[in-house]
This record gives sequence, structure tokens and C-alpha cells, in this order.
Amino acid sequence: MNNRSSPQRSGRSSGDSPREGVSSGPLRARLAIPLFWKIVLANGALMALVGWVTIVALSRPGPEPVDAGVLVVLLLGTLMAAAVVNAWIVALALRPLEGLTRTAEAVRLGDLSARAPVSGLADRELDRLARVLNNMLEALSASRERQKALSHRVVMAEERERERIAGELYAGTAQTLAGVLVRLQVVLRQVEGKDRQPLEELASEVRSALEEVRAFARRLRPPELDELGVRPALEAHARGLASSDVAPIDFRGDVPEDRLSEEARLALFRVVQEALTNAAHHSGASVITVSFNSIPEGLEAVVEDDGCGFDPEGMARDPIPRLGLLTMTERAGYAQGIFKVDSAPGSGTRVRLVLPWTGNGPDGASGPATAPVRAAVRSGAEPPGAH
Repeated sequence: MNNRSSPQRSGRSSGDSPREGVSSGPLRARLAIPLFWKIVLANGALMALVGWVTIVALSRPGPEPVDAGVLVVLLLGTLMAAAVVNAWIVALALRPLEGLTRTAEAVRLGDLSARAPVSGLADRELDRLARVLNNMLEALSASRERQKALSHRVVMAEERERERIAGELYAGTAQTLAGVLVRLQVVLRQVEGKDRQPLEELASEVRSALEEVRAFARRLRPPELDELGVRPALEAHARGLASSDVAPIDFRGDVPEDRLSEEARLALFRVVQEALTNAAHHSGASVITVSFNSIPEGLEAVVEDDGCGFDPEGMARDPIPRLGLLTMTERAGYAQGIFKVDSAPGSGTRVRLVLPWTGNGPDGASGPATAPVRAAVRSGAEPPGAH
């Protein structure tokens, strides 16, 4: 996690930002003058100091004049001291610009919790700029949180609608077609000769329609997900992808679903489902592996293939985002998880998802591993123990 102290973290308004240097009083008011005059007055004061030292040295009473070497050393020492003090003053005056630069860079990298430090020694315009930037970031962060919450509600509503439609297809349309098919088969047993062919064609069409309805309902919400669990549902999805030109899919490890929240279960299924579909249809791989590993921070799911690969960074710069990767990233975020894709052209693809454990134990509290994963999510880093 980023521990730099310069950009201030969220949870503080711009008015609560820490101040550097003098907090109040006449000195602060003098040091907060415009940057131009601060530098001009500092240089003028230092030059006046050098001139005063020179005059004092030359006007020293005594029968003998001041030695030239002594005077040169004195002047050089005074000038060096003046230069050091001047550099310190300029650096102090320009420090707010460095803080603004670091904050802007952190925001560019995606850290919307970064805040510009507000200094009591800063130029008034720089101080105002820092406050405006912090207010803007606060509003942006709040808007992003609202958008994220709304997107989450949309995704969950979509999942409920998938479940409802799939249930109606299974219990309604599929059952009706199955009943029609049974009646046709009964009629076929009683019909002979030329009258059988139209009925056989009709039965074949009904059978095809029934299979299509069941396949569509399975894609919406496989019954194995609710009846048997995530891994059996993914294995059923893999069997549906199986064909002569699709690589075999190997599943390894177990999924302790009792330690995952409902959101995490759905995220796990949907992300791995999408990764498998992409690998089967687009990678041209000879082998696809799905691994589930229990690590201290949560459940790790990895989908690997040895296919053609792609450039994730180049795809991220695409002005039209790819909905598959975007959806997987969003679903992982909703479940407080981490989603990462490692790939390169010609080097295969590795999709990694880490979901935090949720306390379903005796006390019902969140497990101790949830916090490290959430912290890693906020910083964009790998969770502890990642490999």
C-alpha cells in the first residue's frame, strides 16, 4: 500500500488537510504573501545583508586597512550563507507545487484518495489551488462511489432477473415443450405409414426447440450453481463449451463456498465463466487449466491457457472498452476482490481472481483475511501471499 505522506488520504475534506510549518500568527501571514514578492523580498534582504557586512568590514576602525584575503573570505562566506538561505526560502515557497504535482500524478495512476497538502506557508493562490483540487477530488470520489453502488445494484438486479427468467424457462417453456414431445411420441406409436413422417419431423423440431430453451436457460443461470455449487456449475459450463476445436479444460482444487459471501460466489462463477469462454473461443490453446487455491487472504482462482495471448495494456487504452474484461473487473471489485490479467502476444493468458473470506463461522464476523485483501484492492497491489 502506498505510504507516501505527501498525498493525503480520503476521509478528510480540504479544510481538514494537514498544514505544514507555522499554523497561525503574524509570521504565517507574512510568509503567505504572493510567491513573487516572497522571492523578491528574500533576495533583497540577503543582498542587503551582504552589503551591510561589506560596509562593516571596510569601515572597521584601526590604523591598518582590512586584509584583502580576509575580506574575500568574509564576502564569500556571506554570499554562500545567503545562497543557502535563499535556496531554502525558494524551496519552501515552491513546496506546495511539488505536493500538487505528486497528487496529480497519484490521481492519474488511479488513486482518487490522494489529496494535496495545504501549507500555511504557501502562496495564497497556491493554497487556493490546493483547496479547489481537494474539493474537486472529494466530489469525484463521492460521484465514483455513487456510480459504483448504482452499478452494483444493476449487476445484482441483472443476476436476479437472470435467475427469474431461467426459472421460468425451465419450469414453464421447457416443461411445456417436454409435454408436447411426450404426446407426439405417444401419437407416433399409434400411427403407421405415410402419416408418421410429418409427425416425426414435428417431434424432431420440438426436441430441438426444447434443447435450445434448456441451453439458453443454462447460460442465463445454470441450475448446478444453486443446487450443487460453483465448481460443478463451471464444470457443466466447460462441458457445454466442449467441441472438437476447443482445448480440454482441467479443474483443480476445491471451492469452500461456506467461507464465501453470496456476492463472492457469484463473482467467482461469472468471472471464471467469462475467462473460460474467452479461452475456449479466442485463445486457440491446447490446454486450459482452472485452479482453486485456499490462501490466507481468501480464495484464489486462476484460469491459464497456452494460447495466442494478447496485450492487456493496449486493450485498456482502446477508446472502446472490451465489455468482457470490464465486467470481470467490476464484478471482482463489487465482492472486494482482486482481478488481474497477465498476458502477452504468443505467451498465453493467466487470469487471476482473489476473493476475501467472509466469516460464516460461529460469530458470523468477517474473517481476519478480509482486511488485507480490501487494503490491496484500494492500493491496486497484490494481496499478501500472492504469487
